[in-house]
Formats: sequence, C-alpha cells, structure tokens
Amino acid sequence: VVIPTLIIRRRCKAKPQKNEDKHSGPPCLNFLCFKIFAVCLPVIIFFLSQVMLWLVVPRESFLPLEPRNLDALSEESVKFRPVGCDIIGRFNETTLLFKNSDVDFTDVRVLYGGSPGYFETANAMVLDKTIYLALDYCPSVYTLVHEAVHIWQFQKDDIWFSRAASVFFEWILLQSRCRDCPYDYGGFSGLQNANASGHTIKDFGVEMQAMIVENYYFLLTSPGGQGEPDFPLLEKFALQVLSG
Repeated sequence: VVIPTLIIRRRCKAKPQKNEDKHSGPPCLNFLCFKIFAVCLPVIIFFLSQVMLWLVVPRESFLPLEPRNLDALSEESVKFRPVGCDIIGRFNETTLLFKNSDVDFTDVRVLYGGSPGYFETANAMVLDKTIYLALDYCPSVYTLVHEAVHIWQFQKDDIWFSRAASVFFEWILLQSRCRDCPYDYGGFSGLQNANASGHTIKDFGVEMQAMIVENYYFLLTSPGGQGEPDFPLLEKFALQVLSG
C-alpha cells in the first residue's frame, strides 16, 4: 500500500498543470495521496505494534524497561523498597500457592523499574515473564498473586501472539476510560451468573481473572474468609488456574 502511495505522490509532483506551481501536483491527486496516506498510517502503526509485542517482548522481555533496573529479589534492592519489606518471603508464598499450577517460575523475574514508571496508576505490571514494580513500593502477597495470574496468562498464550495487539490496546483503552472497570467481575452475582452459564475463568477478562484468584487467596488466608458466601465460587474458578 505504501509503494503505490509514493508512486502516485511522485507523479502528482512530476506533472504540474498550467498555471500551477511546479512543486505541487494536481489538487485532485494531492487529495488522493492524502487519503491513501491517512489510510496507510494506522495500518503501519498497527503492524509495527504487532511486531513489537509478538516478536520483541516475549523473546527478551525488556520493553518498556528503563535503562537501569534492579532485581527486586536481590539483597541490593533494599535501597528501592520500604524498610521491613519482606518481598522475598511474599514471593515465595506466591510460588507456593501456584505449586500445582501450570505456571513455570523458573525464568520469572521481579524487577524494580520499568513499566510502572510509565503508568502512574499502576505500582505493578507484567510483561511476558517479568513483574515490574514501582520504586519504593512493597507489594502485598495478594498483589504478587494477582501478577502471577498474568504470568500464567502469558505462558498459556491467552494474551499473546495472535491476540497480542488487540488485547494490549483494549487494556490501554479500558484503563484510560475507567481505572477500576477491567477488574470488576461482578462480585458474587457475577460469579453466580458465570457458573450458571457454564463459563470458566477464561470467559472473564484478563484483569478479572487475576482479581478472582487474588480475592480467593485473600479470603482463604483471612479469619472467617472461607465462610463468606462467595468463597465457594471464588475457589471453583481460582482452582482452574491454581490446579493446572
């Protein structure tokens, strides 16, 4: 599409009509060039974003990283996290919860720096196999559980490859319109309706899936939490992730 655009634009400039500036083409063709260019630009941007998300990020898991970042699970990271933040213990607790799942933590990294610096509303984000944390942030074990679900989604190719660009831009759009909406799975009634319809956890949005597992673990570890009316349904859906 780009090549014809360039050819037409060159011809527009190459054949000036009488009484026209020699540096400009016929108005009709110039307008046609503009329309073709306007159509091509979104296609080019979409194609480049698809290539970036599909090929570059999964292979190296470096974008969008700041030039300098630090392994949050190393002793050196103490300078970037609040005093007394036991992030290593919380991460180990998270991996224990997912021990029977399909999540492979072998190459999973937790870093300070990167993505959260570009999204002021997010203290933690996941791209591919890396959890990025904002500086001076100590994630709760529930936040790490939430992010581990996103690791599971990437490893299961649920938000990657053929759906990469569409899911990414849908997430950006939803976040810009309503910060909390992508996380709202409907509460108890939403779980009831999904269960009655025979849905699985994959029928929920990617953030909803993470919230279901996070809320399940919160009730599981809270006094009296297992007696809450929505706990059985949270457990049913969460185990679809945690049990492999």
